[in-house]
Amino acid sequence: MISLNVSVTGVSHIQNELPCQDVSLIRKAGEEDNVTILAISDGAGSSKYADEGAKLCVETTCSFFQDIFQDDKTPSTCTSELDEKDIESLIGELIKKTDVIAASHSSSPREFCATLLGCVTCGEVSFFFQIGDGCWVYGKNPDEIFCPTWPQQGEYASQTVFANTKQALDYVQIYHLAEEPAFICGFTDGLERLALDFTEKKPSPGFFRPLIKQIVKLDEELRDTVVADFLRSDRVTEKIDDDITIGILVFDEDRL
Repeated sequence: MISLNVSVTGVSHIQNELPCQDVSLIRKAGEEDNVTILAISDGAGSSKYADEGAKLCVETTCSFFQDIFQDDKTPSTCTSELDEKDIESLIGELIKKTDVIAASHSSSPREFCATLLGCVTCGEVSFFFQIGDGCWVYGKNPDEIFCPTWPQQGEYASQTVFANTKQALDYVQIYHLAEEPAFICGFTDGLERLALDFTEKKPSPGFFRPLIKQIVKLDEELRDTVVADFLRSDRVTEKIDDDITIGILVFDEDRL
């Protein structure tokens, strides 16, 4: 399986001397490391410690699901059984840990707000969840690409929802995929305008098809660099000035 996760600092953040507030992690789980966890988070731009909040979200998510799969010998069954109650428990942990880190900074939990995209997959079964903006996409092949979740807005159009707040419980999206996809891709809101067709509410094949095909052809040591260079290219930055994070898992190169 090919796996990568790349973050680049947005032009506006560079100009304002701000850190990248996106964070992502890929971790293995299960007795034989046959489960993959991909977590992606975007810290709220209005939060003072947004990058720390995003880091807390992805680290807690990966540890949470690693614990669930620690002694499990049937990952497909365990993945199929993940549901809203597990995400409710995860949100509870995020809120508790956010309160602790906020207290250590003599600050408010609001200063650590972050979105969260999570995927737990053993290949034949995948569990997606999302709180906030950004999106998950999976493809059966280069021409059949789907969104199991969709970017979320909060109370107002310009707002979104954050995973480490009590309001997150009302906005959780989950989706089970009971077949092996050719690839899975998750990304923060910085890529939405390029990667999604908001009129049709679906992925833009013209974005994903060449990107995934190129990744498959690249040597492993070049993938992160090439993807990062693409995200910093004029094609992207002339339309997007925000931080961008993308995570990709490729299961079946022959279908691509």
